Amino acid sequence: MRLIDIARREAFLNRFTWYAQDYPGYVKVKRELRRELTLTADEVGMPAAIASLGHPAQLAAEYLSNLERPYPRWSTAVWWAGAGLYVLVGLGVAYSLGVMDSLAAVGGGSVDLVVFGTPVKFTNTAEEISTQFQLTPASFVWFMTATAAPYLIGARAWRLWPRSREAAISESHAT
Repeated sequence: MRLIDIARREAFLNRFTWYAQDYPGYVKVKRELRRELTLTADEVGMPAAIASLGHPAQLAAEYLSNLERPYPRWSTAVWWAGAGLYVLVGLGVAYSLGVMDSLAAVGGGSVDLVVFGTPVKFTNTAEEISTQFQLTPASFVWFMTATAAPYLIGARAWRLWPRSREAAISESHAT
């Protein structure tokens, strides 16, 4: 198979995947489509094989129409939770660096602050540069908020509750 045919096939499959990401097991469907496209392309060529499947959005819509309702995206949710944690840690580090720079600018010293529910002692003197913290229940609440909220939104957890088929279909086509 020529490189251009592989590129065409993968471009089609990636566009299909984008539209079908609400379909449970879309990765398996993508694998099957890849195999079918490869076999069909051996007989009629890749452009004809791709054209026989139609537009990727329409093909994905056919798969989605077989669902009784939209399902949450749990794997997407994990990425969103990781992003939330990354942002929380990044903000904490940026805040800590700012406090340490401020202490250096005023000639050094120590200061006790609360950062995202966590008591922190910042020290920047000629003898010592340190940051000490102790995790508290409030720290846990910040951590859970930074990860659970993006997780539930990324998963589209509201899809767990049953709704009418017409409303579910219209939502899956809108997103």
